Amino acid sequence: MLDSLVPSLGLDGQTLWLKSDTQGFELQVLRGANDCLTQFRAVQLEMSIKPVYAGQPTFETMVAHMRERLSQVATTQLGEFWVDGHMRNIPDHYHAHARPKDGFFGFDRKR
Repeated sequence: MLDSLVPSLGLDGQTLWLKSDTQGFELQVLRGANDCLTQFRAVQLEMSIKPVYAGQPTFETMVAHMRERLSQVATTQLGEFWVDGHMRNIPDHYHAHARPKDGFFGFDRKR
């Protein structure tokens, strides 16, 4: 669905952020954005750690899917990059980052 919608919006060159709170259907949303997902600088999902809805993918399945897609998006957005190798719990959500090879400002003190 998003693959057919996003190109029709004429947002080329815009900074895009995808936020999804779809009550257990986040994986379907991501699969519907398979081709256009690389146009987004950030993706924010609201996911349950414990399944709430029948047929809902597990949290681990969603994290694995997002980690796989992160590499694809980072290649498109950043070129050479490295993925921060661990998820953080802050304090009730998880996130991972892909960073430009030389950091955001030409250097990366943490690496």
